[in-house]
Amino acid sequence: SLTILAGTAIFGPFMAFIFAAIGILIGSIIAFFIGRFFSKPLLYWIFGKEKVDKYEKILSKRTKLILFLTLFLPFFPDDMICMLAGITNIRIIDFLWISILARSVGIASISFFGSGSIIPFNTWWGISLWCIILVFAVTIGFVILNKRKKIASMFLKNKTH
Repeated sequence: SLTILAGTAIFGPFMAFIFAAIGILIGSIIAFFIGRFFSKPLLYWIFGKEKVDKYEKILSKRTKLILFLTLFLPFFPDDMICMLAGITNIRIIDFLWISILARSVGIASISFFGSGSIIPFNTWWGISLWCIILVFAVTIGFVILNKRKKIASMFLKNKTH
């Protein structure tokens, strides 16, 4: 997010979106193929067995939907999720489309809202709205972090592929 904001300041929102989207997509593809070629032993070494097994269990149920949600929502370990997707039976083309759709919304939001062109930073109403958005984002972040086990268990209950 910080590098997208820096890119927005340097290149403007549209070019920052393009550069960030290309960079993040390339990184996601590399992570996917790291998982595909090196499999679990490397993931265990990088992230730890407990964490990998937990997210693999979540991702193995409704793989495409869960992949979309974890890449779309903040506070999930995106790199690990992309590597784990590589050890599932998801096709690379499906992974690409899901990554493009899920990531584009977040990148565009950061690029265009972060530029101040949608909600200005130099008006009373813009500053007020940014404060409300910040409080809302922090609250959602804390809820997701504190309830992540409960959220994960919702995905694991009686879900089949």
